Amino acid sequence: MDRSGNFISDICGDYGNPLQMRHQKHQFRRCDCRSTSVVLILAWLIVFCRKEQKFVREIPKKELGFLILSGIATGASWLCYYYAIQQGQVSVVVPIDRLSILITVLFSVLVLKEKLSAKSWVGLSLLTAGTVCMAVFT
Repeated sequence: MDRSGNFISDICGDYGNPLQMRHQKHQFRRCDCRSTSVVLILAWLIVFCRKEQKFVREIPKKELGFLILSGIATGASWLCYYYAIQQGQVSVVVPIDRLSILITVLFSVLVLKEKLSAKSWVGLSLLTAGTVCMAVFT
């Protein structure tokens, strides 16, 4: 893959072809670091383009703590994902990774008390059923 393909892949959040990553075991840390750097740069670029950098200092400490914890959890998730790819367990990791949507939505409903529409519940159920089928029948 050429360098422009890697850059575009990083911007789009696609962490590369798992089969290709399996053959490039030594590069997974560099790829993760590059992806994280691109995400950070683009996030700050959005803040500055919208001229909202003055509001960064006004973020309540509790919310800032959640943002930091979210960043740590995301980084740990990426490292686990790359490690699993390195070990050749892609078929096991991908369904588990996809179920993170279910966990996120359940967290928003149970902890944040958000309301979901019937259409959202149906979509979440279909997504979960498809992911479970992928995991069981693979």
